[in-house]
Amino acid sequence: MTGGSAGPVDPSATAALPRGHLPARVRPGGAAQAQRRALTAVIALLLVVENVLMPVPVRAIQVISPFLPSTAGRRVLFDEEMISAIDAANGGAHLTAWQGFGVLLAWVVALLGLAAVLVRRGDA
Repeated sequence: MTGGSAGPVDPSATAALPRGHLPARVRPGGAAQAQRRALTAVIALLLVVENVLMPVPVRAIQVISPFLPSTAGRRVLFDEEMISAIDAANGGAHLTAWQGFGVLLAWVVALLGLAAVLVRRGDA
């Protein structure tokens, strides 16, 4: 192998470390495992956390819930009557359909920015 090419990892370089403590790039299947963990976290945020928090009658959650990605983005799908009914039932912020879409886009931009930072650092 030439000097700049990426080849197999020398087993003697990592022999002293237990298997669970190897970096993701060295551990077999480590990169795929990191991707599975990231995907699980995103699905948990989008599907589980929002639906669990919705019925909780705590004022702080009612204030925050309109700004969660699924709740905000879903407003684009509803007509004005449905949005008015939802706003009457909730004590939080009252977003229009396009304001909700803007909140969803802000989430997308923030997560893409975080992903770019992690890729540049080499952690993803």
